[in-house]
Amino acid sequence: MKSRISINPFRETSPVYGPAQQAALNFEDAAEARKQLKQWPVYEQTPLVDALGLAQHFGLSRLWIKDEGKREPLKSFKALGGAYALGEFLRNRIADQTSELPSYSSLFEGEHASFAARQHVVATTDGNHGRSLAWGAKLFGVPCTIYIPKNVTEDRAEAIRALGAEVKQLPLNYDATLHQCAADAAKNNWIHIQDTSFEGYTQAHKLIMEGYTLMVEEIVDQLPKDEKPTHCFLQVGCGGMAACITAMLWEHWGNTMPEIILVQSDKVAPLVETFRTKIDQVDMGDHETLMIGIACGEVAELSKDLLYPFAQSAMTVSDDQAVAIMRLCATGVGGDASMIVGETGAAGFAAVKTAVEDEEIAAIIGLDSKSRVLVINSEGDTAPDVYNSIVN
Repeated sequence: MKSRISINPFRETSPVYGPAQQAALNFEDAAEARKQLKQWPVYEQTPLVDALGLAQHFGLSRLWIKDEGKREPLKSFKALGGAYALGEFLRNRIADQTSELPSYSSLFEGEHASFAARQHVVATTDGNHGRSLAWGAKLFGVPCTIYIPKNVTEDRAEAIRALGAEVKQLPLNYDATLHQCAADAAKNNWIHIQDTSFEGYTQAHKLIMEGYTLMVEEIVDQLPKDEKPTHCFLQVGCGGMAACITAMLWEHWGNTMPEIILVQSDKVAPLVETFRTKIDQVDMGDHETLMIGIACGEVAELSKDLLYPFAQSAMTVSDDQAVAIMRLCATGVGGDASMIVGETGAAGFAAVKTAVEDEEIAAIIGLDSKSRVLVINSEGDTAPDVYNSIVN
């Protein structure tokens, strides 16, 4: 199936980071989140790989890959989000009781263990966000239940259980599972840490995106000082990762920022259809795609506030295109080292490969032999059985 591409009709000619954008992601709050996360005992920067062989293979000037598969202990950028948001919610609940905001070191040292054990945190996940939250809950000693939709594989569910969380699988798609989880959280006064936003629910998503910005700081720090990307391909599910990266690239480069191309599965692409029709779309299908991390029928409201003014276009890729990238990266090309790229991590790469092989798409997004491209390997082999069955 030919990839679909839609130019963003909401893009502003000379965009500014206005009140709606600051409300979605405040730069000062994001800087504070990065400061806090870099002090966590588990923090270690992940690499920005200069993939010269793959760039030559695709006919590009440069291809930089932010390898979040190396983000320990979860092999995903999600480690920066859910756990940090839970920490902030827990600190503020403690402050409500004691009138003093506790430090993270006091949480890690168990000074508030009794209070933490009386809380309960929940979220919906298709894999990586749930692992981040379960990991954070284990760090802070908070009981945790993770809701998963019907298409999540058992190895992903077991990875969450291994971190001490209860897993509750519902016979529903992602979006319906999410809304059930939200209703249960409200009914029981549980802490609800979701990597999306909707009417009346924004704070957790803001905190998660603030944590993700550390990934962008690492990218900018590792880029050659005299070079920057011309294009950035970002996979979109609920849109938190793509939104925060877009916002931070604007903060760093303003209106000379890279062209942002958003990537969705051809099985579930509400943003591609929104750009095509100029009307917000929701995909209520089964979302049966290998790229499970972007199997979301609704893009978060906060994500839209950050993506609509700045993104150039949105395009689709197929499961087969993602598989081809996973195998290509596992083998290594032109002297590049082998890289473990998970199913969703492959989406941005797949869009690059699709674009360079399709003259029409390449012309639309201005991709050519002079282009310098940034992609995010958002996950490694977070589902080892699935990954091995594909690449081996």
